[in-house]
Amino acid sequence: FRSSVAISGIMLKNGALAPMSLMQAIGNGISLANKYIYGTIASFKSMLTNFDAGNMAGPLMIISASGKESRSGFSTFLIFLAIISINLAILNLIPLPILDGGQILFYGIEALIGRSIPTRVREGIFIGTWLLFGMLFIYLCYKDIFRILESCGVNLKECLSKVTSLFSAK
Repeated sequence: FRSSVAISGIMLKNGALAPMSLMQAIGNGISLANKYIYGTIASFKSMLTNFDAGNMAGPLMIISASGKESRSGFSTFLIFLAIISINLAILNLIPLPILDGGQILFYGIEALIGRSIPTRVREGIFIGTWLLFGMLFIYLCYKDIFRILESCGVNLKECLSKVTSLFSAK
């Protein structure tokens, strides 16, 4: 392998894969998928326990990383897509009402209490969760834009000081 690229907290290695039999490839694929699943779970756990969203990437950074990985080679790009799919699958299992994990939680609560949760309560929880997701999406896009501009060499402090000087009273 020639080099490593950090994506989603996991190091991808560029280069040619060693030839192997079909059974070896299946075994290696399962082993690699398990490694990425455990790595993703550990990353989410760390993010939740440390309450740190500073290292989270939003949709713009994922698109940017996808473009970079597509230029690194087809096999690296496929592994990157697999990592994104694993991340989304695990994220979908978090017990928030608008995700599948939340639906499982709702059904479990309903089974325990022996009746369905009132529609107004359920709708209120859904709306609140959508609002939180929307705010997280906006925050991550904001951070992504600044990261992309900084990676292009734009001096953000200088730009912000010029913008604030336009609105300041003289």
